[in-house]
Amino acid sequence: MIAALMVVLVFALVLTGCKKEEKKESYVFATDATWPPLEFVEDGTLTGFEVELVPLIGEKVGVPMSVKTYPGTPFSLALPMVPMMELQAVLP
Repeated sequence: MIAALMVVLVFALVLTGCKKEEKKESYVFATDATWPPLEFVEDGTLTGFEVELVPLIGEKVGVPMSVKTYPGTPFSLALPMVPMMELQAVLP
C-alpha cells in the first residue's frame, strides 16, 4: 500500500512540475526490478504492477511513459543518473 502511494506521489510530482509549453515527448522511469510484485523480471521480460501502471497513466495524460530496468543499480545510485541518462524518475 505504501509503495503504491509512493508511485502516485512520484507521478504527481513529475506531471505537475511540467508547464504546458514544456511538455515532454515521453517520460522514462528507471528501476532495478527487484521489488515483486511491483517490478520484477519474469522470463526475461520486465513486469509488475508499477511497470504496467506507468504506460496506462501515460495514456491518460497523453504522454508516452515507459520503465527501463538497470539491474544491480540500487535506488541510491539510480537517483544521480536521472539528469545524466534522460530519465525523468526512479521507481523505488
